[in-house]
Amino acid sequence: MNIFCHPRQHPFVRRLKAGSAPICAVSGAFWKAFGVVMLAMLPSCAPAAVQPAVTGKSPAEAEREVRRLEEVEWARAVQQKDTAWFQRHLADELVATTGRTGRVTTKAQEMAGILSSTGGGADRVTELRVQPYGDVAVATFRLETSGSDDTGPYTRTARYTEVWHFRDGRWQLVASHSSLIPPP
Repeated sequence: MNIFCHPRQHPFVRRLKAGSAPICAVSGAFWKAFGVVMLAMLPSCAPAAVQPAVTGKSPAEAEREVRRLEEVEWARAVQQKDTAWFQRHLADELVATTGRTGRVTTKAQEMAGILSSTGGGADRVTELRVQPYGDVAVATFRLETSGSDDTGPYTRTARYTEVWHFRDGRWQLVASHSSLIPPP
């Protein structure tokens, strides 16, 4: 295998021909070191279904629970202005990036925004996909919502990526990012 290299030789690289400057070949020592690193990384590449669930739940059970949180419980909590639900399910270290303004918000700011919203419960989650990774699950979905806020009435569609972490016997949202989809 030929590679281009700096004239100053790296220990893993040897010259192909005496006197040749930049064209080099990767030595056997490099491939040996590379193989050791790749073998060490192999366990981290196993599919989530094969990895043991730290939660004590199967990947299917974790997916079902996060799906329920995204599709059912979140909307119910918003409609009922259920502060206790948000206190339980939004992590103290939550970082949320909004698609409308690009602003990064905290748990307190998210709760204030959610609880002051006058949305009419017209939220619709579609294209929900949940991928569990032990005690973490990543949810991606499309959200169509309408209501009113400090800017007036709105109808918006956005794509979300949310990261849930299972700890203290419950799933908590630790990160959320939305990207606004412009109207057609």
